[in-house]
Amino acid sequence: METALQTIDRLLGALETLAGNERFQLDSGAYEEALAVQIREEPVVARLAELLLQPGIAANLTDGVQARAQALLTAQAAMSKRLALKRSALQQDLQALRNAQTRLHQLRPAYGHNEAHSSFAGQA
Repeated sequence: METALQTIDRLLGALETLAGNERFQLDSGAYEEALAVQIREEPVVARLAELLLQPGIAANLTDGVQARAQALLTAQAAMSKRLALKRSALQQDLQALRNAQTRLHQLRPAYGHNEAHSSFAGQA
């Protein structure tokens, strides 16, 4: 039977694989696929957390396991920061588009926009 420490090591390996897949999907702009990977990561993270809360488990983790966990956390923090910057840029782009749309709607009446005059249909 597998010990809690062995299970943690195995689950950490699975999480590393999933996190790598998630980073690849995000780097490729495949956000829906990345979200699907995150959903697959949730039970792994939940089980890891459950195991680490058992008495004496966290204190007995090897340096290697701790380093791997820290590397995952660091990579996830960097990706979160990168996504936050991307989201901010997209929000600014969306606001610029909204502003342009508002200006267009304000200018349209000044140019006498009329559907009947803006079409060549029926003029032949």
